[in-house]
Amino acid sequence: MTVTSNDIGHVTLGDNVYKMVTLQFPQGDTYAEGTIMATKINSDTISVAYTRAGTSDTTVVATPNAGFTLQTGDYVVTAGTMSSGAGVWTCVAPDGQLQAITTAASTDDLDFDNLGISMAVTETTSPDDWDTGDVITLTVAADGDTVIYDPDGTNGAQVPTGVLPYEKTVAAQSDVAASVIVGGKVNKNRLVIDDTTTVVDAHVLMLQDVGIDALDQDDLSTTDNIT
Repeated sequence: MTVTSNDIGHVTLGDNVYKMVTLQFPQGDTYAEGTIMATKINSDTISVAYTRAGTSDTTVVATPNAGFTLQTGDYVVTAGTMSSGAGVWTCVAPDGQLQAITTAASTDDLDFDNLGISMAVTETTSPDDWDTGDVITLTVAADGDTVIYDPDGTNGAQVPTGVLPYEKTVAAQSDVAASVIVGGKVNKNRLVIDDTTTVVDAHVLMLQDVGIDALDQDDLSTTDNIT
């Protein structure tokens, strides 16, 4: 005997709560109805400001280290006693955590691995090296855009917070204003994780934590196909 279940065909089951958000799609693609979404914590761009103690015009570009979700706020990086632009650097994170590293050359990158942030160094004009007392302020801004849920992600992408209620096609990486399910009942059989990970009870429980109940649901008004 073969039984073909009559799934109702939609992710929405009723009592749904919607929120207008900015959807941040990573690339051009068609994203399925029922795609699980998440909320990004911080901006992708870390702003950099300098307080120069001398004539240095050396600059940095800051990025989060792989696997880290940075704190929102200022990371303050201070140059100790420098010799030819190298020496001990200290970084204080927004929550007060501190790490010191020692560079061997003025062009060494500044990698505060315990705090999850690193800086690629560029000397604009040699030999205008870092000076003792230079301060680099790295500001991590809050974001809040809705992104594709990634079970292995960081920066909030690893925590489901919503469900896409309809199929959406975008031509390229883009930010799109749209309405997302953030509460109520959804059809578990129609939930999708974009990287093709199978939806399991752990994902259902995480959705439940934010007020979305994922239920097994068939259309009981239609007779199942039994052969």
